[in-house]
Amino acid sequence: AVFPTGRPSDQAKNPLATDATGAGTYNLTIGADVEKVFGHAFGSLNAWMTYRFARTVATPGVAPITESFALQWTFLAVAGYVFDSEAALGLYLNVLQEGDGTVNGTRDDGTSLRLTTGGLVGLLPIHDVWRIQGSVFSDILISSFGRNEPAAGIGLTLTLIRVWL
Repeated sequence: AVFPTGRPSDQAKNPLATDATGAGTYNLTIGADVEKVFGHAFGSLNAWMTYRFARTVATPGVAPITESFALQWTFLAVAGYVFDSEAALGLYLNVLQEGDGTVNGTRDDGTSLRLTTGGLVGLLPIHDVWRIQGSVFSDILISSFGRNEPAAGIGLTLTLIRVWL
Protein backbone atom coordinates (compact mmCIF):
# COMPACT_ATOMS: atom_id res chain seq x y z
CA ALA A 1 0.00 0.00 0.00
CA VAL A 2 1.16 3.53 -0.76
CA PHE A 3 -0.21 6.62 0.95
CA PRO A 4 0.14 10.14 -0.49
CA THR A 5 2.64 11.85 1.77
CA GLY A 6 4.10 14.45 -0.56
CA ARG A 7 2.83 17.32 -2.66
CA PRO A 8 1.19 16.51 -6.04
CA SER A 9 2.02 18.68 -9.06
CA ASP A 10 -1.32 20.55 -8.97
CA GLN A 11 -0.41 21.85 -5.48
CA ALA A 12 3.16 22.77 -6.33
CA LYS A 13 4.27 26.34 -5.74
CA ASN A 14 7.51 26.42 -7.77
CA PRO A 15 7.67 26.90 -11.56
CA LEU A 16 7.46 23.59 -13.46
CA ALA A 17 6.29 21.92 -10.22
CA THR A 18 9.86 21.30 -9.07
CA ASP A 19 8.63 21.02 -5.49
CA ALA A 20 6.15 18.22 -6.32
CA THR A 21 7.05 15.02 -4.47
CA GLY A 22 4.25 12.62 -5.33
CA ALA A 23 1.16 11.85 -7.38
CA GLY A 24 -1.38 12.48 -4.63
CA THR A 25 -3.02 9.04 -4.80
CA TYR A 26 -3.40 5.95 -2.63
CA ASN A 27 -2.17 2.70 -4.19
CA LEU A 28 -2.89 -0.94 -3.35
CA THR A 29 -0.66 -3.67 -4.78
CA ILE A 30 -0.91 -7.45 -4.74
CA GLY A 31 1.38 -9.90 -6.46
CA ALA A 32 2.85 -13.35 -6.75
CA ASP A 33 6.35 -14.75 -7.16
CA VAL A 34 7.55 -18.16 -8.32
CA GLU A 35 11.21 -19.06 -7.91
CA LYS A 36 13.17 -22.18 -8.83
CA VAL A 37 16.78 -23.23 -8.33
CA PHE A 38 18.41 -25.79 -10.66
CA GLY A 39 21.86 -26.51 -9.18
CA HIS A 40 23.82 -23.31 -9.82
CA ALA A 41 21.11 -21.77 -12.04
CA PHE A 42 18.05 -19.94 -10.77
CA GLY A 43 14.95 -18.32 -12.21
CA SER A 44 12.11 -16.21 -10.94
CA LEU A 45 8.81 -14.99 -12.37
CA ASN A 46 6.99 -12.18 -10.60
CA ALA A 47 3.70 -10.48 -11.38
CA TRP A 48 1.81 -7.82 -9.48
CA MET A 49 -1.06 -5.49 -10.07
CA THR A 50 -1.51 -2.02 -8.63
CA TYR A 51 -4.80 -0.20 -8.19
CA ARG A 52 -4.44 3.57 -7.90
CA PHE A 53 -7.41 5.36 -6.37
CA ALA A 54 -9.01 8.26 -8.22
CA ARG A 55 -8.15 11.80 -7.23
CA THR A 56 -9.75 15.17 -7.78
CA VAL A 57 -7.60 18.07 -8.94
CA ALA A 58 -8.91 21.49 -7.99
CA THR A 59 -7.15 24.49 -9.51
CA PRO A 60 -8.43 27.97 -8.59
CA GLY A 61 -10.64 29.42 -11.33
CA VAL A 62 -11.10 26.06 -13.08
CA ALA A 63 -13.76 23.37 -12.55
CA PRO A 64 -12.43 20.38 -10.53
CA ILE A 65 -11.30 17.36 -12.55
CA THR A 66 -11.59 13.80 -11.26
CA GLU A 67 -8.88 11.56 -12.65
CA SER A 68 -9.10 7.76 -12.46
CA PHE A 69 -6.41 5.29 -13.40
CA ALA A 70 -6.52 1.88 -15.06
CA LEU A 71 -5.01 -1.17 -13.35
CA GLN A 72 -1.25 -1.23 -13.61
CA TRP A 73 0.38 -4.63 -14.26
CA THR A 74 4.05 -5.35 -13.75
CA PHE A 75 5.86 -8.53 -14.81
CA LEU A 76 9.46 -9.39 -13.91
CA ALA A 77 11.46 -12.36 -15.20
CA VAL A 78 14.92 -13.12 -13.82
CA ALA A 79 17.42 -15.85 -14.73
CA GLY A 80 20.92 -16.26 -13.40
CA TYR A 81 23.84 -18.42 -12.42
CA VAL A 82 25.83 -18.64 -9.15
CA PHE A 83 29.41 -19.83 -9.59
CA ASP A 84 31.32 -21.98 -7.07
CA SER A 85 33.15 -18.81 -5.94
CA GLU A 86 29.71 -17.36 -5.03
CA ALA A 87 30.02 -14.76 -7.79
CA ALA A 88 26.76 -14.49 -9.71
CA LEU A 89 25.43 -13.18 -13.03
CA GLY A 90 21.82 -12.61 -13.94
CA LEU A 91 19.55 -11.20 -16.63
CA TYR A 92 16.18 -9.61 -16.10
CA LEU A 93 13.28 -8.23 -18.09
CA ASN A 94 10.67 -5.96 -16.46
CA VAL A 95 7.43 -4.91 -18.17
CA LEU A 96 5.00 -2.32 -16.75
CA GLN A 97 1.63 -1.91 -18.49
CA GLU A 98 -1.29 0.38 -17.62
CA GLY A 99 -4.46 1.01 -19.62
CA ASP A 100 -6.07 4.34 -20.46
CA GLY A 101 -7.20 6.52 -17.57
CA THR A 102 -10.45 8.45 -17.28
CA VAL A 103 -11.19 12.13 -16.71
CA ASN A 104 -14.57 12.94 -15.12
CA GLY A 105 -15.77 9.43 -15.97
CA THR A 106 -14.82 9.59 -19.68
CA ARG A 107 -12.06 7.37 -21.04
CA ASP A 108 -8.98 9.41 -21.95
CA ASP A 109 -7.73 7.58 -25.06
CA GLY A 110 -4.00 7.50 -25.57
CA THR A 111 -3.04 7.76 -21.90
CA SER A 112 -1.96 4.14 -21.46
CA LEU A 113 1.58 3.44 -20.28
CA ARG A 114 4.10 0.75 -21.16
CA LEU A 115 7.72 0.53 -20.09
CA THR A 116 9.99 -2.43 -20.80
CA THR A 117 13.43 -2.57 -19.20
CA GLY A 118 16.12 -5.23 -19.48
CA GLY A 119 19.36 -5.59 -17.62
CA LEU A 120 22.42 -7.58 -16.68
CA VAL A 121 23.37 -7.81 -12.99
CA GLY A 122 26.40 -9.21 -11.25
CA LEU A 123 27.76 -9.88 -7.79
CA LEU A 124 31.39 -10.48 -6.81
CA PRO A 125 32.29 -11.46 -3.23
CA ILE A 126 35.65 -9.94 -2.22
CA HIS A 127 35.75 -11.08 1.42
CA ASP A 128 33.44 -12.82 3.89
CA VAL A 129 31.59 -9.59 4.68
CA TRP A 130 32.25 -7.52 1.52
CA ARG A 131 30.88 -7.77 -1.99
CA ILE A 132 30.56 -5.68 -5.11
CA GLN A 133 27.25 -5.55 -6.96
CA GLY A 134 26.64 -3.92 -10.28
CA SER A 135 24.16 -3.69 -13.10
CA VAL A 136 23.75 -2.26 -16.55
CA PHE A 137 20.21 -1.71 -17.80
CA SER A 138 18.21 -0.01 -20.51
CA ASP A 139 14.64 0.59 -21.50
CA ILE A 140 14.01 -1.39 -24.67
CA LEU A 141 14.38 1.14 -27.48
CA ILE A 142 11.71 -0.31 -29.77
CA SER A 143 8.48 1.69 -30.02
CA SER A 144 6.12 -1.23 -29.31
CA PHE A 145 7.92 -1.88 -25.99
CA GLY A 146 7.22 1.59 -24.60
CA ARG A 147 4.32 4.04 -24.59
CA ASN A 148 3.87 7.50 -23.03
CA GLU A 149 7.18 7.47 -21.21
CA PRO A 150 8.94 10.83 -21.38
CA ALA A 151 12.39 9.45 -22.17
CA ALA A 152 14.17 6.15 -22.52
CA GLY A 153 16.50 5.36 -19.67
CA ILE A 154 19.86 3.68 -19.65
CA GLY A 155 21.98 3.21 -16.59
CA LEU A 156 24.83 1.63 -14.72
CA THR A 157 25.10 0.90 -11.01
CA LEU A 158 28.10 -0.13 -8.95
CA THR A 159 27.78 -0.77 -5.23
CA LEU A 160 30.19 -1.83 -2.51
CA ILE A 161 28.33 -3.69 0.26
CA ARG A 162 29.42 -4.71 3.73
CA VAL A 163 27.34 -7.24 5.67
CA TRP A 164 27.34 -7.05 9.48
CA LEU A 165 25.21 -10.05 10.41
